[in-house]
Amino acid sequence: RAEKTEQILDAAEYLFSKHGLYGVALSDVAKRVGVHHTLLNYYFSDKKTLFDAVFARRAAVTSERRMKALDDYAAASSDSGSVNMGGHGEVAKIVNNLARPQAERLLKSIRKKDRRLADAIEEGMFIFADLAQLDAKTLGAVMRNVEADRLALAIKGADAALGEKILGTLSARAAQTISDEIAEMGPVSRADVEEAQKAVIAIARAMAASGEIMLGKQSDDYV
Repeated sequence: RAEKTEQILDAAEYLFSKHGLYGVALSDVAKRVGVHHTLLNYYFSDKKTLFDAVFARRAAVTSERRMKALDDYAAASSDSGSVNMGGHGEVAKIVNNLARPQAERLLKSIRKKDRRLADAIEEGMFIFADLAQLDAKTLGAVMRNVEADRLALAIKGADAALGEKILGTLSARAAQTISDEIAEMGPVSRADVEEAQKAVIAIARAMAASGEIMLGKQSDDYV
């Protein structure tokens, strides 16, 4: 049965990749496998169930490849002190696409070998601009833990839309106070802005670590 299931999944993956979900019928898959289409219903109740099975199998393979590539990256960095896979920022993007338990497990493994490497990857996983992805409630919870002068400096160098979203999570009085402070601030150095933004992100990460908020990709364990 396992062998036949794999044959069906192989055939379905090929057809779905060429024609999409709605361009393939179960009878097309059965014809490619060389069986009667009623046999497919013994393994899969309908086309959507078959499609989901194909997707789940491919996702598992992709995840395994990502994990191996990242393990290789960590090992190479530890051994040579320098390795080029697009830089820490690119690795951070890959880690961000992992489910949260996988990402945390991988970073823990990397940190045992090279703490600086793990910190560099983690720093690139969630940056100030990513705050725009948070819902208003979560974003507001973070902002309430940030000192007003630091928040004003962080917003000063941020995208206008993100700045407005952040201010929108504050009380009218607090938002006006920070807006006035930004207006009176004048030119500021990029280094000072980046330092303030990193401080805000550090607070967000600390809140995520304590379970107060969620950052990044969640696993299916969360609803």
